[in-house]
Amino acid sequence: MECPNCGADLGENYVCPYCGYENENAAEAKHYEEISGIYLKIAELLHTPVEKTRKITKALIIGTIAILCIFLV
Repeated sequence: MECPNCGADLGENYVCPYCGYENENAAEAKHYEEISGIYLKIAELLHTPVEKTRKITKALIIGTIAILCIFLV
């Protein structure tokens, strides 16, 4: 990316090291990306315990049914 103020190569930076120009639009877009990534991680973490709990509950139900079948036989 090229600095629109002095023409220097900005690379991945959002502030020009030579003239101090700050590309606010690019910086804001990066912050939105970071925030959306955080929200996705939070959503993933919130759903993980539910999935594990469902698997454990299903295993307990199957185990209970198996034990009942054994006692009935």
